[in-house]
Amino acid sequence: MAPILHPWSGKSKIDMNQYIRIVGTGSSVPDTILTNLDLEKIVDTNDNWITERTGIKERRIASNGKCGTDFVLEAFQQRISVL
Repeated sequence: MAPILHPWSGKSKIDMNQYIRIVGTGSSVPDTILTNLDLEKIVDTNDNWITERTGIKERRIASNGKCGTDFVLEAFQQRISVL
């Protein structure tokens, strides 16, 4: 059977995967933390109920004006600064 070729490069998909590797990571999360205990004060729930059903203990809340791409950029800048 003929190898499956990548549509743009014409190289075998197997050959292309030989050169892929993760060389590092970065991370960035919002500073504001909303815990299950905080949620108890806002809505009719409790920490145990949330944790048993979801496993979630806390979540991060982005401040106004920040979105996911802002955190991607911060993580990227963090990673590139150590190269």
